[in-house]
Amino acid sequence: MSRFVRPVDDAITQQWGANPDYYKQFGQNGHTGIDFKSAIGTPIRATGDGRVVFAGSGSIHGGFLSIAGNAMLIDHGDIYSAYSHLSKYEVGTGTTVKQGQIIGYTGNTGEVTGPHLHFEFWGKPTDWKNGWSGRVNPNDYLSQEGEEMKPTEQDVANIVGEVWGIPANANNIRDYTELDWKDFIYRLLGNSTPWMDRKNYFTNIESQNKSLLKQLDAALKKVPADTSDAEKLVQAMKDAMGIK
Repeated sequence: MSRFVRPVDDAITQQWGANPDYYKQFGQNGHTGIDFKSAIGTPIRATGDGRVVFAGSGSIHGGFLSIAGNAMLIDHGDIYSAYSHLSKYEVGTGTTVKQGQIIGYTGNTGEVTGPHLHFEFWGKPTDWKNGWSGRVNPNDYLSQEGEEMKPTEQDVANIVGEVWGIPANANNIRDYTELDWKDFIYRLLGNSTPWMDRKNYFTNIESQNKSLLKQLDAALKKVPADTSDAEKLVQAMKDAMGIK
């Protein structure tokens, strides 16, 4: 399984290295990232754990330039991920983010022909003269379409937060349920405990809101055991709980 996840689930419209003749005028060997065909307002996930080192107009960052529009750069320790043409930021410079966390929303800012997400990885240190303006091939790091992936911690936070109507982050959910967060994730994803064997686990929890936990438990039992896709799991749980 790859270390980094795709920032959106949409179709790819332009791959790394495409259109070399066009990009030659910019001193590049080809397209320096991956373009995803995303409608304006599509949530963007952090591809991995890291810290936001830039969130702002590309026109004030020498690595992005004005063509990027609203942009974001995340430091993952040994590599950077970059996101361009955003319509809105969910986090700002200096924020520590978790893989799968919503960091912003797609748009059509900067120089574009239509709404999309331009996604890149930058080397660290960045070799600006590598023929790709410091970028490296995302396909060497990124999960590929069709690769089986389990929801990240933040995906599950989003699931539970949406179902329960509370802000979707690990601390809020931990405080809300008085559960050990990692153990809750472990069980919620069904890595060791079968879906139908959770009754005793939830029954024995000391919580300020046992009725809500029972509602969640009942909903989980109605979710197909092989459900792993985060969005499908959200919808299945909402259907089970009668939430529109």
